[in-house]
Amino acid sequence: MSSLGRSDKVRGSRISRVVVGIVGIGFMIFVGLLGARNNVLAADVQEQRYLFDEELNWLTPAKREKFLADTKAAGFNVIVPAVWRGIGVTWPSKLVPMDSSWKGLSGASADPIKDLISRAHELGIKVIPWFTVAHRQREFLPEFHEEGTPDVAFNIHEDGFRKFIVKLMMEVVDRYDVDGINLDYVRAKGICKTPACRSYYENKTKRNLIQDAESMWKDKDSGDAIAEWNAEAVTKIIEDFSRQAKARRPNLPISIDSHPAAKWTYLEGASSIAWANRGLIDMIFDMQYKQEIDLASVASAKSKLSSSAKYVLLVGNYEASPTDKQRVWSRDAPLVAELLEKSRLHSQEAGAVALYTYRFLNDGQIRAIKRGPFSDTRNAE
Repeated sequence: MSSLGRSDKVRGSRISRVVVGIVGIGFMIFVGLLGARNNVLAADVQEQRYLFDEELNWLTPAKREKFLADTKAAGFNVIVPAVWRGIGVTWPSKLVPMDSSWKGLSGASADPIKDLISRAHELGIKVIPWFTVAHRQREFLPEFHEEGTPDVAFNIHEDGFRKFIVKLMMEVVDRYDVDGINLDYVRAKGICKTPACRSYYENKTKRNLIQDAESMWKDKDSGDAIAEWNAEAVTKIIEDFSRQAKARRPNLPISIDSHPAAKWTYLEGASSIAWANRGLIDMIFDMQYKQEIDLASVASAKSKLSSSAKYVLLVGNYEASPTDKQRVWSRDAPLVAELLEKSRLHSQEAGAVALYTYRFLNDGQIRAIKRGPFSDTRNAE
């Protein structure tokens, strides 16, 4: 080979090494940028720390400020306030009268939900209004609970009620900048025995409603027939609300409070796992308020879900007398902190932790939570 040929070969080799070096440097820069982007994305993913409030601790400016200050002090970043408790509404509505706790309350906001959401968002706190769908705590709307309807319940088998409750919830979705909607008591609350219920059940199943109601706990066929009948009615509410809400706001999260592995909620038509797997709802809050977590129930529920990211363990911060349901008190602060750690553990796929309820959140619990499970607030700010 001539000296010219050898020179070209050496020159080509040098060029190749330069090109390889440039490509290698470029790849390293790309990997570095990708890693930095992933770190930014990870930092943007906040742990959702839910605090439920059932007692309307936000109707006046003073109560609202204390509620939000306590929420912030403990480290929660999402509040779930009950806005419909089967008593009346907590916003200006043309459909039903005011909740008795709001009506006539001195210093109350003219639109409590609007003011709560506005102030909470200023503080970086999300607001998910909470509806107790079939629960009734007042003698009103008689057309939705005729004789034979389960106690303190609206009749979920009444088509008029199903349309009413969806319309009521959509008022809030359409009117306010909500960060989600939470549904509770999405079940029959018992066995409807009105003439219309008995007739429809017998026509649909070719079975006797009263006999099946008496046998549903011990006879599988009776239980399954009752459960399917109730689930058909309740699911219509979920389907209609989900369809309308998602049409208005496609990314609106819808959650359900339930006991997803319990037989009694199955019998009452609470098909929360099926709703989640169908995409009708986005999350299930498993209500476990005792000191000991039912781990078998947790495992059962999560194993049946298409994604365990749809499961959140909701723990409690109160104790109740076994002999007197009216006697309740705040749970010891260290135990509340420990239960929140368990909520986090079993809800890690959802990136969440949840506590019920604000009523019993005292200063000791706030300090224990802040020092313990929420001591590192970087992902909650």
